Amino acid sequence: MCLPCACGENSHPGNVSPYHLAMAKALGWGDVSPFYIDLEAPVPESGVPKPGPLTVHLKDDHLQYAITWFALAGALVIAFGVWLRRRRPAA
Repeated sequence: MCLPCACGENSHPGNVSPYHLAMAKALGWGDVSPFYIDLEAPVPESGVPKPGPLTVHLKDDHLQYAITWFALAGALVIAFGVWLRRRRPAA
């Protein structure tokens, strides 16, 4: 089921609004938009599609990113120390 289109019809080929297809083609996505729409509520009179609770499953890579950036910062401190030591005149 698609969103109702501006023309008020819901009988387009594949039940997809020509406006959605035009938008997808204009953006270079081809004949299909790379997104979908979840229905949580209200229940349509026909009962189709059956709404359900929306759940979000996001990747949690915060620890990996923190370790990476702190390791890069540590490497930069070491490289700066080596550079600073080589710049000092020998006594």
